[in-house]
Amino acid sequence: MLPVFALFSPVFGLPQNPVAELPATQPVLDLTSMVKGIIFILALLVILVGIVGAVMAVTRQSVTTGSSSASIQPSNSTNKSNSPFSLKQILTATSAASFLPFASSPLLSGSIEGASVMCDGSFVAVGASSAIRLDTGEVLVSGGLGQFASSRFIGNDKFLIGDASTPHTVYSASLDAPPAIVGTDSIQPLWAVNPDMLQPNDFTLDKTFTRMYLSGMRYSDVSTAGVDGELWYFNFQTKALVKVASSVLAAANIHRTNGIELSPENQSLYVTSAQIGPPTAAQIFKFEINPSTGLPENPIMLVDVFAELSKLGIDWTGMDPDGMKADLNGVLHLTLNGGGRVFRYNPSTKAVQIILLENMTNPSNLQFGGEDGKRLVVIGHGCDGDWSKSCAEYVDLDAPGREITELINSGNC
Repeated sequence: MLPVFALFSPVFGLPQNPVAELPATQPVLDLTSMVKGIIFILALLVILVGIVGAVMAVTRQSVTTGSSSASIQPSNSTNKSNSPFSLKQILTATSAASFLPFASSPLLSGSIEGASVMCDGSFVAVGASSAIRLDTGEVLVSGGLGQFASSRFIGNDKFLIGDASTPHTVYSASLDAPPAIVGTDSIQPLWAVNPDMLQPNDFTLDKTFTRMYLSGMRYSDVSTAGVDGELWYFNFQTKALVKVASSVLAAANIHRTNGIELSPENQSLYVTSAQIGPPTAAQIFKFEINPSTGLPENPIMLVDVFAELSKLGIDWTGMDPDGMKADLNGVLHLTLNGGGRVFRYNPSTKAVQIILLENMTNPSNLQFGGEDGKRLVVIGHGCDGDWSKSCAEYVDLDAPGREITELINSGNC
């Protein structure tokens, strides 16, 4: 085996055989070659350090990337546990006058009700005898005989509008050439005059547009469960109009019914109840929908609205639960007429959020719409301190509405 230094002999200018005799005239070391060798070694060291550094950097990159990928979870907009309520318990709506100027139309005034949405996300409301678009002022329906209180656009130029007074029915109007006028061929009642029906006040439809659920009430100083509030079911295919037994409502202690809405999967029906005239109690009840008959059954109290308001330190005196709508996550939005607020409730998490209205004391109804379906528009009166003046306010939320989603998905647009 050669000595170790022999390996570097060529580099440092050493003879291959260190024990051989050298000519007397040849120096032992060639300084020029030695400098070159040192430079060569240093270059090798630099290259080696660079290689080691590169390997370590790649290793760190691999570890970091693997860690990040493992910690990131895909978002799920329908996950009801991802509620934003814990982040901010009070939201504030602002005036929608800039894009819904006709919400203050004299055709609506203190009777403004029944918010609905068109395929393009535009908003409609009803007054005592008319239904108009809130952006353009176009009159869609006119000539009402009693008190229009509810509406729903179902596509294919068909518009449903409920009359809370005589003749106690829901009209189906053709919007081929608006306005559709009550008493002409352009608008027909879904059923004949029904003197046994208290109103109807509000209604909601399932996603197939074949099942309708209606609320109705008698406003009086003293209310009786099962007497002063009603719940009806209408089947568009069989034309059957069925009243939920008064005994069912009485047993659940359901008084004046008003706001009514289905869950996104259409398996549950939500109905509001208010006791006596100026309410002393207000709740939202949950019914199961019988999949075979479509009838609502087995009501249970979902949430005590006034109790939740009290927890937040809000005086609920004079507030009356009115219109109610759900978003695609099943979160309920209930107007508190006389309270200038919207009560927002998540049935899955039981989280509560309040939407404070800027300039409206009597919100009567609300609807989701806009370009992405996430804009909640609240309609009502008591605007600018004038009880008879109507207006609209809005707030942009985190999920689209149930009704506009089902309308678009129906293929009727």
